[in-house]
Amino acid sequence: MNYEEEIRGLEERIRVATDKKSRAEAKLDTLKDQERDLLDRLNQMGLKPEDLEGEIQRLEEEIKNHLALADQYLPRF
Repeated sequence: MNYEEEIRGLEERIRVATDKKSRAEAKLDTLKDQERDLLDRLNQMGLKPEDLEGEIQRLEEEIKNHLALADQYLPRF
């Protein structure tokens, strides 16, 4: 292999790595935007990320209770 081929190979690898870096940076920007949007939405609902698990459990319990209440009012056949 001569030096010119080796240099071309290195240039191609640099081009591929640069392209991958650019795509990764774009993806990171998109993810950061999504994170900001989610945090804003949580803030509008008066929630913090660390409160989500408890809120999910509370809502599941509320759904369970409402289903049980609805079941009481429906006729049995």
